[in-house]
Amino acid sequence: MQRGTWYLIILIAGLALMAAVGTAAGDLTVTWNQTYGGPDGGEAAYAIAACPDGAGFYLAGEAASSGEGGTDVWVVRLTPEGDEVWNRTYGGREADTARSIIQTGDGDLLIAGNLTFVTDGARLDTDAWLIKIDPAGAEVWNRTYGGPDVNASANAVIETDDGGSVFAGSIASWGGDESDAWVVRLNETGGKVWERKFGGAGEDRADDIVQLPGGDFVFAGSTGSTGAGGMDAWVVRLNGSGGEVWNRTFGGLDDDDARAVITTTDGNLLIAGTFTERSNDTATDTDALLMKLTPDGDIIWNWIYGDVGVNESANAVVETYDGGYVFAGATGFFGTDDTDAWLVGVDDEGAVAWSKTFGGINPGDRATSLLRVEEAGYIFAGVFNATEKGGVVNEDAWAVRLGVSTEPVPAPPKAPIKPPKAPAVHHKPPATGTPTQKPPVTKTPTPAAAPASIGGIAWNDTNADGVYDSAGEPGIAGVSVTLRDADLRKIGTTETRADGRYSFTDLTPGDYVVEFKPPGGMVFTVQVPGGSDVNQTTGRTGVITLKAGEKQLTWDAGLIVEAPPPPEPGLVTGTAWFDIDGQTEVWDESISGIPGVRVELMRADGTPVNTTLTGPGGTYTFYVDEPGDYFLRFAPPRARGAIFVLSDPANDVDPETGTTDIFEVVPSGTVTRNVVLASGSPPLTGTIWCDLNKDGIWDPGEPGIPGVRILRLNAKPMLTGSTITDSDGSYHFSGCFEYWHIGGIQVYLPDGYSCTTPDPNSGGAQADWVYAWIETEGFTEIEGETLNVGLAWTHQTEARAEAYGWVHGMAWHDKDRDGVKGETYDYLAGIEVQLLDSDGAMMASTHTREATTFSGATYLFGPLTPGEYSLVFIPLEGYTFTDPGRDSQVDPATGRVGPFTVGGDEVVVKDAGMVFASEPEPAPDGAPDGAPDGASDGALEVTPEGPPDVALDGAPDGPPDGEPDGAPDGAPEGAPDGALDGAPDGPPEGTPDGAPDGALEVTPDETPEGAPDETPDETPDGTPDGTPDGTPDGTLDGTPEVAPEGAPDGASDGALEVTPDGAPDGAPEVAPEGAPDGASDGALEVTPEVTPDGPLDGAPDGTPDETPEGAPDGAPDGAPDGAPDGTPEVTPAEES
Repeated sequence: MQRGTWYLIILIAGLALMAAVGTAAGDLTVTWNQTYGGPDGGEAAYAIAACPDGAGFYLAGEAASSGEGGTDVWVVRLTPEGDEVWNRTYGGREADTARSIIQTGDGDLLIAGNLTFVTDGARLDTDAWLIKIDPAGAEVWNRTYGGPDVNASANAVIETDDGGSVFAGSIASWGGDESDAWVVRLNETGGKVWERKFGGAGEDRADDIVQLPGGDFVFAGSTGSTGAGGMDAWVVRLNGSGGEVWNRTFGGLDDDDARAVITTTDGNLLIAGTFTERSNDTATDTDALLMKLTPDGDIIWNWIYGDVGVNESANAVVETYDGGYVFAGATGFFGTDDTDAWLVGVDDEGAVAWSKTFGGINPGDRATSLLRVEEAGYIFAGVFNATEKGGVVNEDAWAVRLGVSTEPVPAPPKAPIKPPKAPAVHHKPPATGTPTQKPPVTKTPTPAAAPASIGGIAWNDTNADGVYDSAGEPGIAGVSVTLRDADLRKIGTTETRADGRYSFTDLTPGDYVVEFKPPGGMVFTVQVPGGSDVNQTTGRTGVITLKAGEKQLTWDAGLIVEAPPPPEPGLVTGTAWFDIDGQTEVWDESISGIPGVRVELMRADGTPVNTTLTGPGGTYTFYVDEPGDYFLRFAPPRARGAIFVLSDPANDVDPETGTTDIFEVVPSGTVTRNVVLASGSPPLTGTIWCDLNKDGIWDPGEPGIPGVRILRLNAKPMLTGSTITDSDGSYHFSGCFEYWHIGGIQVYLPDGYSCTTPDPNSGGAQADWVYAWIETEGFTEIEGETLNVGLAWTHQTEARAEAYGWVHGMAWHDKDRDGVKGETYDYLAGIEVQLLDSDGAMMASTHTREATTFSGATYLFGPLTPGEYSLVFIPLEGYTFTDPGRDSQVDPATGRVGPFTVGGDEVVVKDAGMVFASEPEPAPDGAPDGAPDGASDGALEVTPEGPPDVALDGAPDGPPDGEPDGAPDGAPEGAPDGALDGAPDGPPEGTPDGAPDGALEVTPDETPEGAPDETPDETPDGTPDGTPDGTPDGTLDGTPEVAPEGAPDGASDGALEVTPDGAPDGAPEVAPEGAPDGASDGALEVTPEVTPDGPLDGAPDGTPDETPEGAPDGAPDGAPDGAPDGTPEVTPAEES
């Protein structure tokens, strides 16, 4: 099965959505409101269908107050006014129920649900069950689906275009705690065409299904195997052969589900269900959910509906005549233990139009199924809690019909979605009676019709084959036989004669059913055509159509002697509990038991016998009919953390195997075996090792790999921890309590490494990572779990050594250009790193790889034999290397590191810091007179309040006189030797010492130690203390922090504080070429409003008279040819 796409539903409570659509709440009135059932029973209606002839409705559900014991499938036929016409029960002695009922194209009805029966004397087996009946309730056929080794159910059924049907439900291995969604297609007689299962290692189910116009199917349900957490709403599309087209999950961290799906007139899908959110660590709030999807499973819209602190649900949905929708479900009321049925109308966008509640004062009232009748009327079926105060719990089947009022009603008020409860609405109407049959009606025979007869024999089927063998199988006298009409009303009773025969004579033409009651100690044999005609469960024949004068005397019943009751079985019982301190030697009721622990009863030879789960108190019990030797095997509950069996005085289970000793079970004897557990996650350890021979086996001498990122995952899977392997390749996660089991690890692979062939010591591989998983069967090892993974290096050689060395490191963006990684820094992935041998030849090449936000961009070389090596880093376009510092060892000029020595078992770390190579843009045309030549193009012009009065000390009066030898072409006269292409190597003569570090080559080659402590003579009003004369109020935050030599006392280090008031914080700290000395690189252009009379302090008094060839427009006279190599081609404003 394809893994479902995970969607986080955009959930907006529908309380705020009010619209006018379709029939408003005020237009709908209750046409009738009826309950059905007995005074002491438990009846429920889970589905409703219209009569094929349009003359009423059918309810389908379950009844405990009549039928063959337990609960039976129950069908009730109603008139259009809600009066009962007849009711029928179908089933055996255990719990049976109907979940869905539909009309079929041939005028009959098809019911889907489940049937439970006993196998192997005491084992309950539940199968999906489909029953086809005619409009009078007579059975056409019934079939079960599943088998003795599974438990299955049918939750919904639809008729297909070819006259067959498809049902959807769930199926699980008998005794297991995992289930799959199950879809089965049938032909017109119930024969299986195909079946498909969908799901994973969790509880999955399908609750509704619909066929699309092109023949595909879509089912809706819930899944615990995938999605965001807990149970998620689940929608799956299948093709006509049952193959998956797509599947989608929707939901949050708690339990959500999809309960109904319909196709809409605009060609889309509408899903109804529930969504649960958590308001704090413990309290949850469940709301009704509607989602509209395209046929491809994409969300068109989704809404939730309900009040905070109250649980609501949407169990069914229909489309209205005008394109809106109505859903039916249940709602509670804040602060009370009361729930009501709830109907909500919405428009085609999901906005609420109206809502109504129906019910009494007890909890449990709910709507389970909904039909649209006429143009704007509705009828819902459900369950009504009719329990009287202090009385026995009594739930009835329930139906309410709504119609459009003929009286004008006011427009609905814009009120909350759930109006306050109106007591008058919630009064339970009088019950219409119990599901017992109506009194028989005496039919007056037509005088002209000849009398007819029904008869047969009840015999002892000694070979239990269902066929009457007159030679050796005698008749049975005294068997009670009842004749009923087609509505199962009693007509007459008789007993079989000495030869086992019976007869009913003088009958009028019509439909009849014969019912047999077996004598004590006997049960019915198998039903066989031409042999025994009696249903083994009900003791009834099918419907017998009798014509005038006809004699049908072969309606027979075979009986067999009931097996004698087995002797009292032996009992195997015990309790599972947590022992916090290891001192509890005897369990008592004050100690909390552990529910959900799986317990398997095994024969001494290891053959499984039965499986169960511990109950709410942590206890379990097996009834063992066959004496012999047995043992028990325990498995932990899936919904808890890892479970350990303790070595405890009260514990009967082996901590290593999870099994007990072998014990003997005798009839009526009791064997007790307890298990004492602890909860938590043990340590998880292992090693990432280099598989030198690539055979997937960790051999002696194969070293561990350092610096590899490991993520710990739980079984969901979700991230629960992260670490990096040590120098020997080992890792360790400490034990802790977790809600889910540890699932395994995820290993991020450095560039150039791959996982070797998986085996017990190594996990499976993907392109950039590898997973290894813990086996989850049985109990967790108390000392911890170990997972090892083998990797191979692309460049590893055949050479072997006693010990190997490793070289690894990372590349990062050194924003402050100091060669030191700060507390936060950006990793650079994709940097090529070359490994050179002692002769300078390249041995291997790799790239830094960004594993996750936990790891950064790293590279790795190894295993290496001891020796001398070097590295070469190739920067990304637009980057250059920072000056070497504590953390960056790369020579900025060559990109090389080393040579250095790598020893055996040594891990050498070499990192590279990198920075953007900056390039100034030409000044915009029309810069004001006096603005510094070469100001950044396009920067925001922020002008100071007035011009400075005096020049800074040490500013030269003019440009340099000449160009020294060795200056690059186009460099201004006087540029020093060795300048970067197109940039001067140093400042013009007279530039103050200590110009900001990192400016574009405008600092002198050597900085004299110390700075003069000189300040200008005068400071204008409003100038901050310590600023030079004429500096405007305020400076740009973020300017460099090292003051140039000769700057006035108090100036910010590395910048002449000549910035205007209000300059933005965080301006870049390196000045563009041609900016006034001390200006920040990439800073906003600071242009004076009034042209200064003289140059800014520290600036030359004049500019060169000529622009060299190739200088950009707007560059200062004499600016060198071209921008510095590697400068980014964006303005500082774009970079920031």
